[in-house]
Amino acid sequence: MTPQERMLHTQRATALLQSAWQEGRIAHAYCFHGPHGSGKQALSMLFAASVNCENIASNKGLWPCGECKSCKQARSLQHPNITYVFPTPAPKSGTNQSTMLSGLTDIQVENIRNEMHKKGQDPFYHMSIDGARAIRVASIRAAKRGASMSASQSGRRFLLVFEADKMNQEAANAFLKTLEEPGAELTIILTTARKDMMLDTIMSRCQQVQLHPFDEEQIAAYMQHTQQIDEERATFIARLSKGSISQATALLDEDVNGLREEALNWMRQCLRPRSYAPEVTKLNELFGRQRDVARTKNLLALLQVWLRDALIIQQEGNRDHVVNIDQEQALERFVGAFGQANFSEAIRVIDEAVDYLNGNVQIAVALTRLAIRLRRVFFAQTREQ
Repeated sequence: MTPQERMLHTQRATALLQSAWQEGRIAHAYCFHGPHGSGKQALSMLFAASVNCENIASNKGLWPCGECKSCKQARSLQHPNITYVFPTPAPKSGTNQSTMLSGLTDIQVENIRNEMHKKGQDPFYHMSIDGARAIRVASIRAAKRGASMSASQSGRRFLLVFEADKMNQEAANAFLKTLEEPGAELTIILTTARKDMMLDTIMSRCQQVQLHPFDEEQIAAYMQHTQQIDEERATFIARLSKGSISQATALLDEDVNGLREEALNWMRQCLRPRSYAPEVTKLNELFGRQRDVARTKNLLALLQVWLRDALIIQQEGNRDHVVNIDQEQALERFVGAFGQANFSEAIRVIDEAVDYLNGNVQIAVALTRLAIRLRRVFFAQTREQ
């Protein structure tokens, strides 16, 4: 069992799928939903690979052998029975759009292939495709054509739709027709972290499967094993990750201390009593020019961890749970200055800002909106200056 499979083994959803397979009642459509980094896409890939594995028996667990031809095809994302759909950049206007890659530039196609290769190497990897803001109708139609063709090898067909909430209206309507007319031996799996953004008509036709955040201990052990980092760093990153494998992996490449200082400086500017707007606008524009959504999310994650630590101190909780233990004096001063603030509400509005970023809004716009909402939280008891 690979490290990824061991992590998925802890998800209750895995047992549900194994039971469905053993009893011969695989549904024609599922929706895997849960927070970012909870393994939705990885589990969909594991399920498709397992059902198509040449050496696996359904009574021995939901784990492909990894060695047969089918497993190797699945791992390289080249299995003829497994079709993938995900957000892509907008094609050039007026071009033929018969496939998901039609109308894209050579650079865009190369970017997509590189990201798919990384996804095949690590199913928990979050693909970052430049300019990919929506799942387009051409992708849905191409997938539907592929699913209706005669299978070139034995097994069951799967259509995996990642970030399904990003289907545009035309794509969603076309996809609904696919759900209404499922082909024989075809299973469709949608994955989404934004279940509330999905059409009710689509959700009602899917068996819904919820995934949950991983425990900090699980993530720390996983990071130690897969990234060869020491226990102290793995534990720190796990605490910052909010139960998300993809978030933990993203933080590996960051100067966490430097990014934390950027996050705190941004918040300090937001919470200045007077004349906060010019400096905050300048910082928001700087982050916007960097056009790095993943880094901005990491910044917001560090901000949330800081606020959780402040909440522990505010409520006189167990300080063993404080993550930013090296900044305990600074946290004390922060709580002293904003002791009446509703830190839980501040954490919640940052969660909403992350969802806002996931909707592909501009970074500067998302941060400006967040700054205004944080000021309302922190100065709820006082008149704005």
